[in-house]
Amino acid sequence: LVGELLTYKLTSANGATSTLAATGVTLTDSLATSTVFVSASAGCVYDAVSHTVTCEVGNLAAGAFASSTIVVMPTAAGVITNTAEVAGNELDLNPANNTAMATTTVVIVSGVCGDVNDDGVINVFDAIMLLQIIVGLIEPTETQLKLGDVVHDGTINVFDAILLLQHIVGLTEITDCGPPTS
Repeated sequence: LVGELLTYKLTSANGATSTLAATGVTLTDSLATSTVFVSASAGCVYDAVSHTVTCEVGNLAAGAFASSTIVVMPTAAGVITNTAEVAGNELDLNPANNTAMATTTVVIVSGVCGDVNDDGVINVFDAIMLLQIIVGLIEPTETQLKLGDVVHDGTINVFDAILLLQHIVGLTEITDCGPPTS
């Protein structure tokens, strides 16, 4: 979702078939242009000019691996591609496995908080759908998860259903997916 955190977990490995250590291993991640850098693991540095993150992995023994995490925030809807490449000081006999790409479809939640079925009206049909999601009868979409979280606690549960029903009967006003106002 636009504005939500997106985490990339990257693993640099000195292949299981390798018998030699890899030295000076560096991981370079080229971030998608429609993302904002948020954070990265220790040993990683963000370059705002090239919009890349470079992680100094160091030395990897034969068969060893190291993990790095990079967090970004998408700023626009669409398909984004994150590309990471690892390199070391030694000649790599299999350079084809040194690059990885992850493609993510980023969407915008267009509906109104509480309008779980996204039909433009908050009514009893939204409450029914929300209850079906809570008891596991419906597998929710990303949009339904966002619009159904009227308590804004990152999850959909009975508290969201109660507040939605209170809104439908006029006891509570839901202005956004945050705490309701009386």
